[in-house]
Amino acid sequence: MDGTRRETDASEVIDLTLDQREAWIEARRRFWRVIVPFLAAALLIGATLGAITVVHVISRNDALRLADGLLVALEQRIATEARGWLGPAGRVAMLLQETQKSGVFREDVMLAEPIGAALLNSVPQIASVYVGSMRGDFIMLRRNAEGGIDSRVIMTRPERSVINTMRGPDGSVLRSTLDPADGFDPRARPWFQGALEADGLYWTDIYVFFSDRVPGLTVSLAFRDRRGTVRGVFGVDVRLDTLSALLAQLDIGEGGRAMIIDGAGRLVAYPELERAVRQADDTLLPVRVDELGDPVLTRAFDAFRIEGPGRRRIEVDGAAHLTIAAPLPGVTGRDWSVLIVVPEDSYVGFVSRNTRIALAAAAVIALLALLLAWLLVRQGLRADRTAQRLRERGRAMAAQSDAFAALSTVSAPFDPAAEGGPRQVLEIVARTLGARRASLWRLGAASRSLRCVDAVDTEAALHAAGTHLPREEMPEAVAALLAGPLDVADTAQESRLAALHRGYFTAVGTRALLSVPIRRGEETVGLLWIEDRATEAEGAVAFARAAAAMLALRFAGQVARTRPAEEPVRLAAAGGAAAPAAPQRRMPGDGFLGADRDRMFMQRLTARGIGERGFAAEIFRGITVLVLRFTDPLALAERAPDEDGSPLADHAIRVLQEIASAHGIDYVRILGESVVVADGFVTAGAERAAAVASAALDLQQQIAALFHSAEQRLSFRIGIDTGAVIGSVVGEDTRTYNIWGEAVRTAAAMAESGPEATIQITETTRALLGEGFLMQPRGRFWLDGGGELATFLLTARA
Repeated sequence: MDGTRRETDASEVIDLTLDQREAWIEARRRFWRVIVPFLAAALLIGATLGAITVVHVISRNDALRLADGLLVALEQRIATEARGWLGPAGRVAMLLQETQKSGVFREDVMLAEPIGAALLNSVPQIASVYVGSMRGDFIMLRRNAEGGIDSRVIMTRPERSVINTMRGPDGSVLRSTLDPADGFDPRARPWFQGALEADGLYWTDIYVFFSDRVPGLTVSLAFRDRRGTVRGVFGVDVRLDTLSALLAQLDIGEGGRAMIIDGAGRLVAYPELERAVRQADDTLLPVRVDELGDPVLTRAFDAFRIEGPGRRRIEVDGAAHLTIAAPLPGVTGRDWSVLIVVPEDSYVGFVSRNTRIALAAAAVIALLALLLAWLLVRQGLRADRTAQRLRERGRAMAAQSDAFAALSTVSAPFDPAAEGGPRQVLEIVARTLGARRASLWRLGAASRSLRCVDAVDTEAALHAAGTHLPREEMPEAVAALLAGPLDVADTAQESRLAALHRGYFTAVGTRALLSVPIRRGEETVGLLWIEDRATEAEGAVAFARAAAAMLALRFAGQVARTRPAEEPVRLAAAGGAAAPAAPQRRMPGDGFLGADRDRMFMQRLTARGIGERGFAAEIFRGITVLVLRFTDPLALAERAPDEDGSPLADHAIRVLQEIASAHGIDYVRILGESVVVADGFVTAGAERAAAVASAALDLQQQIAALFHSAEQRLSFRIGIDTGAVIGSVVGEDTRTYNIWGEAVRTAAAMAESGPEATIQITETTRALLGEGFLMQPRGRFWLDGGGELATFLLTARA
């Protein structure tokens, strides 16, 4: 049979049973239950994000307008403060000029001392007042650290003299010194020359006062006599550090700075006064903006120089800043300007923070909306699936009802004499369940094999029969199939069916399998296989069970026909008395053997005309036999984990001998890969059966530990049975006592058929053990020529 089968693409299949109207209704229902909830959630999320975006844009624009207004107000305040600070100096110079018009000073500069001292005491903006004459006479008055006034007087007549005087707060002279080395000439100073050339007040460029190390400037004004002749120049020094202190106190925002600069970019006033001056050799000079090392201020100043005054937004290193540059006219007559720079986040950062909070809330809303949509979709799909299952179940039930109706009209499947009877049942089952194949299998003697009675292939429209599957090649698969209904979606993935998949299912191309045992009473006589079906599982299993029950009737008839006629067999006995009737051969379906084993054994002896004393060998009843079978010969040859390097087989036998000796068991025999242990020769019964069972548990534990330590799989099985054995001394040179018979054979069968590393016992042994041990029912075992035995797995002592 060809093992390859072409896989059919789902897109190539046309479902002719599909109702187009029903499909349209289903599509519409799916649209409302799947698309609409998620669409509603998407609209809600989109509306929320849209609202957040609109609010963010409006709030940001409003914040920027507010920031613009605040910067303008700051610029105006700085201009007002600058005018208020510098204005009195100019007015003082004008006052001195008006005073001179009355001829008060003439050319005697000493006459200006009282007026200058009064001005220093009353006008805080003034740092010093001085007067220079055209002859070179000079007087300068300035405040000192003690609160008094220092004076410097230079007289050129009758000879040049320089007198420095220090006065206290009360006007008393604290110190007066002559400085003949002082060569100062006021007529050479910029403030003097500028005043001569100016028509009114003259403001010098900013410079650093050497003694105070702060920036400042001088305002000067030439004074004339009544004839208009220039007699000298008044000068007033103004410190600018107070303006810097004012700028430092302004709240411009986090990271914001305000400054006053001249046309060359030199700092007139700056919040950090110590950074506003620098020393070049022995001279202190004002610092330019681009010399501060601040890229933001440099960028703002460059934009101001190129684009002129105004408000603008600049970006430096990815950060946005707001700037405002405005001229400062009417103060000194110089090209001064106010420059303010502030990070944009200082004014609009709260908008971004609020937007992030709103987005986090929107994310929560979105998740809730999606969760709600998912729940609605899940509920809708669940309802659809439930409805679909109900529809499919209804169709399946209708198809099964039709199938039962068809089966009721067919008599051949239930007539054991009819040829090909099961074929019609298999065809109906395959058609009803949409299966690719359906097959009927009969169990051989002692469940040693499976034979195919008939198999239907619906795709190829063929029937086949006669396939034989030996149980010894696939013991786990047969055990799983006989245990009950088995529904496997992929036989390649089912470990219990691995051997069956390789040996049979791969050849016929089977993937999914539904196997149902065919039983007659408590006896399993066959299997119904449904391969690669397309029908819902629950209905398929129920229908398959019903079909298997129908097929069991045919199997029952065939079993009955194969039994020999019940003819009494009698043996001649002494005295001509009739011997007991010979035992009938038990067949599958005759029930459990149980406690009848000894009776049947004696019947077989009687049937052969041999009494219990007629044997040369001895017959023992109630002997408990243990068989230990190793299933992997190569593992026994592996080196044991000890120092002597002996094989595992040697260690295992030594362990067995020690355990047997500990439990008082004398009979231990090694037979190839098996070991036979027996007890009860002297005192049979429950006590010795318990000793063998205890020895089996100890043996299981220690052999498993030995295999684990050698990193080998647990390749051993233990079987126990209690019954009759035959024993005799055998051999010539070395004579040994050997036993054989039914209990030995049954114990070996228990060891052969049990799961690996387990102890399988018969119901006869279980009855003797009573409540002293824990046991787990495993199933039924067919004893060929005897009957069925219930088997158990011995797990522990109670």
